[in-house]
Amino acid sequence: MLLLATAVATSARGAIIDVGDVVRGGDLGFFKLDPQATYLRTNNDPGAKSAFPFDLGALGISPGDLLTLERVGDYRYRGGIADGDTATATIGVFSGSATLLGGANPNRVPGAIDAGTDVFSLPTDSGGLPTDISQDFALTTTVVVPTGASHLFISPNDSFFGDNTDPDNDYGVRLGTALIVGDTANGMRTINGGDSVPAPGTVIGRAAGVIGTLNVDGAGSALGSANTTVGDQGTGTLNVTNAARVTGGAIAVGRRLGSDGTLAVSSGGGGRSDVQQLRQSRHREGVRFHGDRDRERRRFEDRDQGRR
Repeated sequence: MLLLATAVATSARGAIIDVGDVVRGGDLGFFKLDPQATYLRTNNDPGAKSAFPFDLGALGISPGDLLTLERVGDYRYRGGIADGDTATATIGVFSGSATLLGGANPNRVPGAIDAGTDVFSLPTDSGGLPTDISQDFALTTTVVVPTGASHLFISPNDSFFGDNTDPDNDYGVRLGTALIVGDTANGMRTINGGDSVPAPGTVIGRAAGVIGTLNVDGAGSALGSANTTVGDQGTGTLNVTNAARVTGGAIAVGRRLGSDGTLAVSSGGGGRSDVQQLRQSRHREGVRFHGDRDRERRRFEDRDQGRR
């Protein structure tokens, strides 16, 4: 018989009950980015600076962690003559060291390690020299820190950096580690009694063959997550009941091929439960919606067919 460890955290308002494999994520903070700093190749760009090497170990981040990277704010390119402070394209690359070579090198990060969703970077504005490397990724939601990674470089995705500015001083990145319910073994978390849990990101049922269940129950109980995945590679279930709420960024149900995701929303005597920003993965198998808010399903179907 398998015995699962149970942890109960109580607050003045309610309780959080963890059973089995639950990795508690946390916000690591906001870090200002210089829009003139890059790890990409440059050419005839004297104002370009070198990207800062974030030390993962110093931040408490280890290989295998599910890291959330949220680009915050925006920057202005081309000196702001004709362009507003609206540019947001941002990319990153993990490395096995803090070494960054000079701007003339095609591959400035000698210890680059592949991770995340591949992204293409434009040739240099001057001379059209190639800058693209195969290991970097777009800063979107979450990425698994690869084996051997000790540092992270982040850059605007641009072709000329020396004229970039940040007039309102808001461009940066917020880093965090995701709440994972069912990481490498089955796990369950229950949020009830009016407790509210913030999370940089949430994954329910991360690895193949793993079952994860997240219950948010009761008036005042809430999960506020920058993004939520219900069934990443495994089986995930998100139950939102009795006037509880899930808020924040997008919710992806059944993210990867072969995953199994269930979102169940129901209301009791305490009022209507609420789930915001529903979005399903393009992989449709094993995806189910339950509850008294069919308009959530219709909203997804409208988006999926190109309607708003």
